[in-house]
Amino acid sequence: MIKIVSKKNILLLILILCVSLAIPAYGYSIETIGRMSTVLPRNVWIEELHLGGMTLEDVEKAIDEKIETQLNKKIMIIFEGVPENQQREFTLDQLGFAFDTEDIKAQIGAILDNEMGLLSRFSQYRSIEEKGERFTITYSFDEDLFKEAMKTFDDSTLTKPKDARFVYQEGKIIIQEGTTGFAFDREKLAAEIMENALKEENSTFYLTLKEVQPQISGDMLRQQGVQEKVASFTTTFDAGKVERSSNIRLAASFIDGKVLAPGEVFSFNEVVGKRTTARGFKEAGIYVNGRLDTGVGGGICQVSTTLYNAVLMADLQVVERSSHSLTVPYVPLSRDAAIDWGSKDLKFKNNTDAYIYIRAAAGKNSVTFDLFSTKTGKEVKLTSTVLSKTEPTTKYEEDAALEMGKEVVKEKGQIGYRSQLVKTVYQDGKVVRSEVVSTDRYLAAPKIIKIGIKELEQTKPE
Repeated sequence: MIKIVSKKNILLLILILCVSLAIPAYGYSIETIGRMSTVLPRNVWIEELHLGGMTLEDVEKAIDEKIETQLNKKIMIIFEGVPENQQREFTLDQLGFAFDTEDIKAQIGAILDNEMGLLSRFSQYRSIEEKGERFTITYSFDEDLFKEAMKTFDDSTLTKPKDARFVYQEGKIIIQEGTTGFAFDREKLAAEIMENALKEENSTFYLTLKEVQPQISGDMLRQQGVQEKVASFTTTFDAGKVERSSNIRLAASFIDGKVLAPGEVFSFNEVVGKRTTARGFKEAGIYVNGRLDTGVGGGICQVSTTLYNAVLMADLQVVERSSHSLTVPYVPLSRDAAIDWGSKDLKFKNNTDAYIYIRAAAGKNSVTFDLFSTKTGKEVKLTSTVLSKTEPTTKYEEDAALEMGKEVVKEKGQIGYRSQLVKTVYQDGKVVRSEVVSTDRYLAAPKIIKIGIKELEQTKPE
């Protein structure tokens, strides 16, 4: 709030009256000297608003009324295009304008209430009345509020820019060029409104279009080094297991087209996502604590395993990988990669200087991963070795529904193994590195036989 008349000004007024007869050189009458502590000089303005002769209380009211009028000024914004003839009306307040009234009130109040000496105050007051003093109210512009207001304009039919992208075609990766789009030029409109909206005669503005270039151009992709196939691996599955096959195809579809930048780490769980029925995954066979069971997403470990082998063949850096509790039929020992949401993941890092494009294709009974990048001249050989075996035990289960003496194999059982995978890397036909990738242990699953205990009914003679 502006101070109306301070105690200091009251004392000063008394002092001025006492000495006024002693300062005729300044040309002030008693009336003028009296006004100096109560009202503004006659020639004070805020922009086009005259404040001369007002008390500070009246000045404050005038400023507040001016600001309220400005904030409530109606602005019409028109877009002439498709969708056709969109127009919206806003107040300056809705468009994000705000005014600093406290600062301007303090500046004006300082004309009457300041620390200057008596003669200096006389001089300032007289100078303002002769030459005038004009103030300007500063304002701020909230871009977030402006953008929020502009959301009322419908841009759904405007052509959106499309980034250039890699496309798999006939065994090769080609580049599909990006296309230009259009968007509302909100920045241009904001600049015009900030510059002209406060002018009394300006109340209509036009929203125009601007071209929007794709963020990713074909030239950018051409520099990424995705040129040729550097590794590939395929596994097969039983198409008759419909739910399992569906899960394999769905998981592969989430990975297909993924591009990995140099130094980037791929996470199977992050890319494929949580396996839920809402996302299309089905109940199928899974391994749980060394036994075959069912669960949502069963079968996708074959997808992670197939990808893992392509990664090994490309000599990429494996960050995380787990083996299954039991052996799997679709790859040699120690070449599997188990997946479990929240506990087991397949992660690998692009440790090359070029980008890697991952192509995943799941057909009727097979899933394939092709990795495209820039060839380094490396060749990789994988050697899986059995270190030891554990024969399965045999368990018997009584079955009251089975005739006495009959036996039926419920589960065939599986041999347990300790195995090791060695990766040998060749460069121009010469061995440059040989390393143990992993040493794994697979449990032996018992053979389970059902034994009948149902007694046969004897037929009585007639």
